[in-house]
Amino acid sequence: MSGTLVSLLALSLLAAEAYAQHPLDSLDAYVEAEMAARHIPGLSLAVVVNGEVVRTGGYGTANLELAVPATDSTVYPVASITKTFTAVATMMLVEDGRVALDDPVSRHLPDLPEAWRPATVRQLLDHTSGINSLTEHERPPCGVPKPERDYTQTDVLAEVACLPLDFPPGTAWSYNDTGYFLLGLLIERASGQTYEGFLRERIFAPLGMDDTRLLSQTELVPGRADGYVWEGETYRNGPALTPVVEFSFGGLVSTVGDLARYDIALAGGRLVRPETLEAMWTPTRVGEAHYGLGFALRPQDGRRQAGHTGGGPAASTVYARFPDEDVAVIVLTNAGQPPFTIRELAGGVASFFFGE
Repeated sequence: MSGTLVSLLALSLLAAEAYAQHPLDSLDAYVEAEMAARHIPGLSLAVVVNGEVVRTGGYGTANLELAVPATDSTVYPVASITKTFTAVATMMLVEDGRVALDDPVSRHLPDLPEAWRPATVRQLLDHTSGINSLTEHERPPCGVPKPERDYTQTDVLAEVACLPLDFPPGTAWSYNDTGYFLLGLLIERASGQTYEGFLRERIFAPLGMDDTRLLSQTELVPGRADGYVWEGETYRNGPALTPVVEFSFGGLVSTVGDLARYDIALAGGRLVRPETLEAMWTPTRVGEAHYGLGFALRPQDGRRQAGHTGGGPAASTVYARFPDEDVAVIVLTNAGQPPFTIRELAGGVASFFFGE
C-alpha cells in the first residue's frame, strides 16, 4: 500500500472517530485533510438525505491567482457527470416514443461510417457498441488536419471514423466517449432542438438549474473555478477544454446546488419514470461491467451505488447516490485525481450521513 493511501486511510479513521462528538466540525476536518493529501486547491460539495439538501459548502480556493474562495455557488466543469444528463435526455425521448432502445443508431443518424451503423441506442448508453473511443488517443488516428479550436462536430467524429470496431456490438464492454457524443447528436435529431436546448427545456429550467450549461469558447461564466495541475511542489494552470469536443460526454458546467436539485428530481421520479430509472440502474449483462444506462453502478463499501465520476488533467468530480440509504453526495473540484479515486472522498463524506 502506498504512503499516500496509508495517510488517506489514517485521516479517514481519525475523522470517523471524531464524528461521534462533533459531526459537522469533523466533516469539515475530513474534507480539508483529503484536499491536502490529494493536492486539491478548491472543492465544493452538497449532501442530499431523504430528498432534502442537508449540507452544502465550499473549501479552499477556486482561483489561486486572485485568491477567490470556493463556495457552494462556484461553477465547475462536471466532466463525465454529463453522461448521466445525456442518458436521462435519451430516456426521456424513449418515454416520448421518439426513440427506441434497440433502434440502430443509423435510424436516427444515417451519415455514419458503415461499421458503426448496426450499434443500437442501448449499446451506446451502456458502452457495448464496440465503436472506438475518441479520447483514447493522444493524436487523432484518422488525421484530422486542423487544430481542435476550429473543429466542427463532423471533425470530432472523423478522428476515429477510419478505425474498425473494437469488438462486435453487444459482445464486450469498453468505456466510450464517442458513443455519448453520438447520443448528443441523436438527441438533437430526434427532438429537433440543440442538445443544450433540450436539456434546458426538459431539465435545467423546470428544476431551477440556472448555473448549468454547456461549455462555451465565447461566453464567460461568472463564478467559474479555474483548473490546476499539481506538479510535485506547486500548481500550474490546467489546459483549456474544447467545447465542441466535450459536448454531450463531458461538456457541462454546473454547481453542487444545481446538481443536488437534479439528484432530488431524478430520485423522486420527476425526470423519468421510476421503472425507467430502475432500468438505468441495472448493470449490463455483458462482461463484468458495473455500468447501466448512463450510470456507473460499482458498489462502494458493500453499498449499492449509482452515479458517475468525471475527470481530466485539471478537474475531478463525482455524483454518488446510495439508493438504499437515500443519501447522495456531489463533489466538484478544480484539480485532477487518479482515475475514479474521487469516489473514495465522496464515500467518506457519505459515511457521515448513513446514521449508523
